[in-house]
Formats: sequence, C-alpha cells, structure tokens
Amino acid sequence: MKIHYVACAVLAMGTTAANAEIIDVSKLKYFVGTEAAATSGLMKQGGYNLEGFFANTGTDRDTSVNYGVNAGVEYDKFILTASYRNYNSFDFDEKSSGNNSYKTSEDAQTYMLSATYKLYENGKWDIYAGPGVGVAKIKARTSETLVRGQSRNTNLAWQLEAGTHYALTDNVKLLTGARYVDLGKTESALIAGAATPGGRYNTKLRTAEIFAGIQYSF
Repeated sequence: MKIHYVACAVLAMGTTAANAEIIDVSKLKYFVGTEAAATSGLMKQGGYNLEGFFANTGTDRDTSVNYGVNAGVEYDKFILTASYRNYNSFDFDEKSSGNNSYKTSEDAQTYMLSATYKLYENGKWDIYAGPGVGVAKIKARTSETLVRGQSRNTNLAWQLEAGTHYALTDNVKLLTGARYVDLGKTESALIAGAATPGGRYNTKLRTAEIFAGIQYSF
C-alpha cells in the first residue's frame, strides 16, 4: 500500500487548492515500457591548452541511437515517469583556435523523473507534454596533438518532452515524440607527455531526440 500513498502524494501536487479532491486509488494505472531514440548531440568545448597556448573554443555535432526503459504511474491526465537511458558513444571532432583539433568521445547515461500532462485526448489517442529532471553520468575521453585527458562526471540533467500515445489494447500503448535534454558539463585535466599538466578541457552536452516505444499498463 505504501506505493499507492507515494503516488497519490506526488500526483496531488498537480491539482490546485481550489479544486483539490481525494485521489481514487483504484484509478491509478501503473506501467512499464521501453523505447529507442534517434539522437543528435551538440557539444561545445571550453578550457585552455597550455602546450599550444590557446583557448578551447570549438563545437561539433554527432548522431547516435539511445535505448531506454521506464516505469511510472498514470492518474487521469497526469503521468509520472522514472526512466533510464543509455546513449551510445558520441564522437566529436572539434576545431579550436587556429588549426588545432580535439577528438572527443563521450558515453552518457541518464536517470530521469518526469511529470507530464495530457493536453488532448481523442479516443485511443492522446497528446502529452512536460518537464523532467535527473542525473547524467558521462565518461569523456579527449586527445589533441600535444595533450590528452579523460574524466567521469555526474551532473544535474533536465529535459523537455512532448509526444503522443496510441492505445493498441486496454493494456498496451505505442508512444512516439521528441525531447530536448541538457546533460550538463564535463571537466577534464589535460596531460602532456608522461604526466605534465597540459591545461583544462570542459564540454557542455545537449541532445535533441526523436523516440518511439511501447508501454504495458497493469
């Protein structure tokens, strides 16, 4: 019964004080699901290179496919979803000052909690949208002619998502949509030679995703 009380408390925050009602526990619908997404990643670099005496200023894009699983609860028009997504490696080739170029690889995973609302319903269809917040774990590796670096980072991440559900049966739904995700910033110390400090390297990673998946409710 504890999970019912937690779900009720979270969903109740979406109601106004003027029309707040006691949530009917029997109307809670739990679900699990999976999805795949085509992802475009934008990386912007920063920091400085002590060996080449220049600032890191480049940007680059790369595409990838990510896979995820989710679980949550639905009540009336409100949907609360916890999700995990694993991004295949992004490989960036960024021009910096002059002709200097970094080759950077970033592997990311996200753990998100999103609260969405059904904006429109028509028979088997609905359209929903809402924000999410969570954690991004990023492993970054970079190299340039004179320096190299690597790091593991845990960041605050957030997203905006909109999509649609289509009910195949009373328990099975298809979903598709788009989302924007800000995965935060990575920080790496650059090394030249065996262990000579070579500067600092940081990146900001954001993605635009188009996804499709399936959910089973019970």
